[in-house]
Amino acid sequence: RDREVYELPGVCTVDSAVVGFVVDRLCGAAQDGDGLWLPNWRERLQCPLCGLNCRQRLLATMAFEAMEEGGGEPKSLYVMEQVTPMFAVLAARFGDRCVGSEFRGPDAAPGSVHGGLRHENAEDLSFADSTLDVVASNDVLEHVHDPRAAVAEVGRVLRPGGVFLFSIPFYPTLDHTRRRAEVVRGELLHYEPAEYHGDPMSSMGSLVFNDFGWGFIDEFRRLGFSECRASLTWSPAFGFLGAGTFVFRAVARSG
Repeated sequence: RDREVYELPGVCTVDSAVVGFVVDRLCGAAQDGDGLWLPNWRERLQCPLCGLNCRQRLLATMAFEAMEEGGGEPKSLYVMEQVTPMFAVLAARFGDRCVGSEFRGPDAAPGSVHGGLRHENAEDLSFADSTLDVVASNDVLEHVHDPRAAVAEVGRVLRPGGVFLFSIPFYPTLDHTRRRAEVVRGELLHYEPAEYHGDPMSSMGSLVFNDFGWGFIDEFRRLGFSECRASLTWSPAFGFLGAGTFVFRAVARSG
């Protein structure tokens, strides 16, 4: 399709409604050799009801399932964002059982609240050990300086058997993670051209530190998890298109 904006019909699994998913040329659409515009399916297919795009709807749907599976006592959910449509959807469904946060700066105390927003540093979470059932991270880890420390922290705060659901820009052709930038003795060093993603907390955007490959997923076993599985979903009926919409599900180690 060469139109700038159009809709594809389908069922939103978040709203349980038939909608027209919005597709446009934002977020890195590209032209092929014939001049045909190819959307960034992962970042588009936005639902007009909940406001979530393709990957966000998939992650939210998996969070619904994780929170409701197994019965028993109501589960708790921590979401690594708070001012987004994603958090609004999850908070509306789970109420006080859902907690969100934003990164408010390096000097903010973990768990402190600023203007109604909770501060958390993914590398140093304020939650006590083994207190959460589900943690959801929506394209956050690539912006964390030490994502392995963040994964270990999630493993610490999850109860045994708890679930970590996360999306990341994932490169299946990479065996190992590619370091784009890091801070060394207070100096920001770039090893690849600087790349920034949209940040609801800053007009400057958020710097990408890592491009993730399979090596990152392999490390989960030594970081407190018994398994980490990649889910790649494709369904025109539910508005999940494209080849890059990975969502990962890791289970905290028991015992």
